[in-house]
Amino acid sequence: MADSTTNIDGGLHSASDYVLSSFMITTSDGKQIDLAKMVNSFNLYEDIFTPFITGDVDIGDAMDIFNNFVIRGNEYVYIKLDKPSLDKPIERYFRIWKINDRNITSQALQNYKIHFCSDEMILSSQMYMRKAYTGMTIDNMVKDVLNKILVVSSDKMANGIFSSTAGNYSIVVPRMRPFEAASWLTSRAYNDSATLYFFFENRDGYNFASFEDLIKLPIYNTYSRSPKTTQEPNQNLNSFSFIRFVNEFDVLNGIRYGQFNVTLYSFDIIKRIFKYDEFSSRNLNKNSTLNGNVPINYAQDRFTNTMYDYPDATTKFLYKTDSDPNVPATNPEKWLLPHALKLAQLTSAKIVINVPTDYMLKVGMCINLDIPKMQPQDQSYAQNEYSSGKYLITSVHHGITGDVSSTTLELMCDSLGEALPSAVNDSAVMQAVKNS
Repeated sequence: MADSTTNIDGGLHSASDYVLSSFMITTSDGKQIDLAKMVNSFNLYEDIFTPFITGDVDIGDAMDIFNNFVIRGNEYVYIKLDKPSLDKPIERYFRIWKINDRNITSQALQNYKIHFCSDEMILSSQMYMRKAYTGMTIDNMVKDVLNKILVVSSDKMANGIFSSTAGNYSIVVPRMRPFEAASWLTSRAYNDSATLYFFFENRDGYNFASFEDLIKLPIYNTYSRSPKTTQEPNQNLNSFSFIRFVNEFDVLNGIRYGQFNVTLYSFDIIKRIFKYDEFSSRNLNKNSTLNGNVPINYAQDRFTNTMYDYPDATTKFLYKTDSDPNVPATNPEKWLLPHALKLAQLTSAKIVINVPTDYMLKVGMCINLDIPKMQPQDQSYAQNEYSSGKYLITSVHHGITGDVSSTTLELMCDSLGEALPSAVNDSAVMQAVKNS
């Protein structure tokens, strides 16, 4: 069943209600056929590390539309997906890139899966670009890739976030696909108040956003797992029914990827000299984190060092030509080190939750999570103050199966909701542990 049942007054029967009012395919010969009533399941995906949206539908075809309309992939599909009473639909065109899992279950029925994506995903896979940018900021280079190389429509550019960057660079993009080039450029972006940039597409269009700009946006919603006290769907829209902690505390991964310190050894091939640069999480402003509290304490080891006192634990090496007076400096210490450390911090804590269907949710938003402590049921509700707090939405999956829909969110966080107890390094117990 392609659309859910709604109340007569247009409200909700349940928090999982949805309306898939159109799944219109434009075939190779210009005909149009709406398969919305034949959709058994529907999935739509956004990811902050991916510059395009993807999705798939499972079709139950009893009219042999697959052959009668010659659906073989590369067609365009128009989707309109909404929630009753919301009136803020996901409404846009996609391109079919694959059809698979076709099973003929009887003489009159077949099932198959249609995969679709943003048109630019296919275009970028077909093209290579080579371009020299002179005296430009990284954000303007990324805009150029979208506007001049891929010729993205103004609708997909108008509502996204484009953060500013520092530095005017002269960069030659080698033979790269457009999305590869944009992602490569994004990894070099910085400004005085930003450490990490993302290039991604969400329901609003294309975004080139700094982490610091994203966390300044208003919090979209607060979700909790507190007991439900009513069956009214509008009262249950702020609860999550499932939670899984994918990544949590991992010291070795933190060391390997630079969560605490990152050191850069660079060699200038013009002056033939080495340079040493270090960046520590101590350098980060608390206001540039989601919750302001470091995820690891300051306990000292046998050398009286904390986790933040080993700058060579994570090292990177780079050749550069910054001393060449004819070429603008690349300043890798300004973007490579903060980018690596901030990304390691952010990915160190990952949570997946399932919430009532909400098609306004998108990657790049921030939400609050109210996570309960684990305790006997006869005790009153208490919040887990360390895991609760502000999270960045890094992946969104809108899923429909039959008459039920839901939204699954992947969340990441670089800090704790509450400060950890201070490590008493001079206590008798700590001294005994360090000397054992």
